[in-house]
This record gives sequence, C-alpha cells and structure tokens, in this order.
Amino acid sequence: MMGSFTFLEILLATAVFLLASNELRGVVKARREGRSQNLSRVISHASMLVLLLAYVAFAWSYLPLEATAGGIDKFNTPTFNWTYLIPGIIVAILAAWESLAIYRARRAGLTDNTSRLVTHSVMVLVLVVMMGLSVRKWDRYLERMEATYAESIPHTANR
Repeated sequence: MMGSFTFLEILLATAVFLLASNELRGVVKARREGRSQNLSRVISHASMLVLLLAYVAFAWSYLPLEATAGGIDKFNTPTFNWTYLIPGIIVAILAAWESLAIYRARRAGLTDNTSRLVTHSVMVLVLVVMMGLSVRKWDRYLERMEATYAESIPHTANR
C-alpha cells in the first residue's frame, strides 16, 4: 500500500512534466517563428522541468523508506520530506504565476488562448494533489517510525 503513494506521485509528476514540456515546446516554436519574444516563459517552463525531475529523483530515493515494514532508525532517517516538497511547491508557484499571467493577458485582450490557461490550471491542481499524497505518505512513515521507537523503549515496572 505504501509504495503506491510514491508511484502515484511519480505518475502525477510525469503528467505535469508532459504538460510543461508541451508548453515549453509551444513557446520555443512561437519564438522561432517570430510570434513571440517572451523569454520568461521559456525560463519558467524549463525550470519547471528541472524541478520536476528533482522531485521525482528525491521521491524515488525515499521509496525504500516507504517500503520497509519496520525497523526504522529514528536518528538516521529524515523526519519530513522538505527535500522534494520544496521543488513541488516552486513548480506549483510557477504554474500559478503562468495561469495568472495568461488570465491578465486575456482580460487585456492581448490573447484569446484558453488552452494555456486550462493547462496551467490543471498543472496547479495536479501538483496540489501530488504534494497532498506526499504529505500523507510521510504522515504514515512517521507513524511507523514512532511505533518502532516506542517498541524499542524498555518498559519499567511501577515503583
């Protein structure tokens, strides 16, 4: 059961990666054809891809911790997943920023593109679900770690 959290996280991260790479492909194509000079979208989408790869790498590296049935060493294992939750949060912020920029451009009449708005909004929603799974997975991991630690404490007789 526990392994399914990480695999689902990786699946969702892959979906966001594909959406971001499609957006990056579109903006690079528009720049080559002279329809856009926007460099910030190239940078933000390339950053999203790199951060998603980091997220997946960190998630994959913690898979053995998730899969162990017990015997968790309280002093040599992490107690929270900041190392890969931070890249996920940054990607969500970038995707939300892109959504806001597209929304403002649509309101100002600069574009009529709705697919970019929908794509980035979906990215944000998937990232929120993905990070929620991550937090739930680590809650279970910490519960197991606390149980292992409690079992290791010798019980003393009442005095």
